[in-house]
Amino acid sequence: MPEFNPLDVIAKIAVLFCVLLAGYYAKKRAFLSDSTPRSLSLFLVNVTQPCMIVSSFDMDYAPEKMRLGLIILACSIGIHLALALIGRGLFARVNAPDENRVFRYAFLFANCSFLGFPILDAIFGRGVGVFYGTFYCIMFNVFNFTYGIRLLRRGRGEKPRWWQAIVNPGVGATIVGILVYLSPWRLPPILYSALSMIGDLTFPLSMVIIGALLASMKPKTLVSDKRLYAFCLCKMIALPLIAIGICKLFSLSGEVPLLCVTMCAVPSATSAAIFAESYQSDSLLAARIVGLSTLCSVVTLPAFILLANAVL
Repeated sequence: MPEFNPLDVIAKIAVLFCVLLAGYYAKKRAFLSDSTPRSLSLFLVNVTQPCMIVSSFDMDYAPEKMRLGLIILACSIGIHLALALIGRGLFARVNAPDENRVFRYAFLFANCSFLGFPILDAIFGRGVGVFYGTFYCIMFNVFNFTYGIRLLRRGRGEKPRWWQAIVNPGVGATIVGILVYLSPWRLPPILYSALSMIGDLTFPLSMVIIGALLASMKPKTLVSDKRLYAFCLCKMIALPLIAIGICKLFSLSGEVPLLCVTMCAVPSATSAAIFAESYQSDSLLAARIVGLSTLCSVVTLPAFILLANAVL
């Protein structure tokens, strides 16, 4: 188990949610337009996050880190496949096709990079958390750009092409980062500083986006649909508890189980709302799911990290 101060993790989460409140305030005061969250999301996914990923791999090669990264990748494959199957059965009674697809997408895809990466950095140390988290997100990106898009746009237009799973900023930056990590050379200082500076924008921007997304919703819409409470019970409480239980059952401990539990405890991905709108699915339901699960994570995320740290 990595040595970290749980209070430091809680403090990091508190700081992130303070930034979220800044985004909420800016959107409420109309400092940010309705199109700003989507524009910032595109900037983050295509520019700042790839820079952060590449710069996080600029370290001396260590076989143990690479081994752990590959184990994390294998665990991520298993988790995503299992959640896809569980979600199919869990939401089988949601009869409206668009709602069914949104619930299944939001259950499967978590906010691994926007919220997961900064939490992992607080647990494992600056850069190391992103390094390990990137291996987890390889499967997230591959699955998101194939199964995820196919799920939301089912019956509408052309199917997603296989190359979209590989030719996308997240996977591309990971490939470049791994090549940098495996090479005997390090990035030139000026290039590293530029990539690191741009990458450092990722965490605050991601929280501003989430805050602006929450500000776009009426509070009543977040609390009026009982199905959202049932969803959050399954996604935000039952899922991380099951993950901890499985790790405990097989006597697993160390970095990998803690990372997997953390990734299972983060809220639904903001891409649920963005993709649902792009592919003409139920974007309002997706936004409400993202909003309520994010609010729940203020309490549940630090609670499950502390629980995992105590029992694993």
